[in-house]
Amino acid sequence: MPVTHTYLGNILGATGPTGPSGPTGPVGSTGATGPAGGPTGPSGPSGPTGPTGPAVSCSGTTSNSLDLSHASTAVGTTISVTTQTNKCWAVGQYIILTLSSDSSNYLVACVTFYNPNSTGLSFEVKEKSGTQAANDWNINVTGVPGPSGPVGSVGSTGNAGATGPTGPVAPVASRGASDAEIDLNGGTVTLDCGATEIFKCNLVSSSNIKLSNVSGGQAIYVLVRYDNTSMDDVIFDDPSDGVIYWEWDTIPSPPSSVTPSKLYQFTKITHHSTASVYLGKDLGEFNV
Repeated sequence: MPVTHTYLGNILGATGPTGPSGPTGPVGSTGATGPAGGPTGPSGPSGPTGPTGPAVSCSGTTSNSLDLSHASTAVGTTISVTTQTNKCWAVGQYIILTLSSDSSNYLVACVTFYNPNSTGLSFEVKEKSGTQAANDWNINVTGVPGPSGPVGSVGSTGNAGATGPTGPVAPVASRGASDAEIDLNGGTVTLDCGATEIFKCNLVSSSNIKLSNVSGGQAIYVLVRYDNTSMDDVIFDDPSDGVIYWEWDTIPSPPSSVTPSKLYQFTKITHHSTASVYLGKDLGEFNV
């Protein structure tokens, strides 16, 4: 016979509401790591090549007039020119402007303004070469000018130049102007011209004068003062190495009176190998 259970609730009344949930229990420990996944799959195919980008140009031209001999292109000057758009130039970059017909004329400069969407270009001149003025210039990028190199060694001395023409002969003061007067008392008086060109003589009585030691080209002056009343005369004998030729082939005569003096000039020239020529000249009378 089955057992029948009788509950107090069935006897006393209906079941009450469910009570609140109790607190969560503590977290359990982490389980072991599962096995690794499968192998990496194969790489996918390469995508198609993209279109070629626009070409970048770093060369241009300008038709602005630039005069390399003028102060307007001096080092440190800022210059503005018109050029082409879409160049690679940027502020701080160095460029070189070269004359299209002669590359020895150029400006090295640093860009101070350039907008690729416009045609204006400004730069500060850093280096200059040449003196040409033109309006046809090529523009290219360049590097910063390097520092000056060390001074080279002194080169060897060049060959001596040709000797220039001989200059004019400087005037030479004649010697003997302050020497004492020589008395002519008769006979022959020899005048040594080795260190004297001017002789002052006092004619006391008729005498002969002979020149000696005269150099080629040397001019000798003999002043004869006539201080007597008898009008004695002086005769110039030929030197031992030559002959005296008087001007106009006329031998001088005594002065017109006893008071004046007469001045005679003699210049020695070489006429041929065996004898010299002395050119004699009566320079006139003087009241001295």
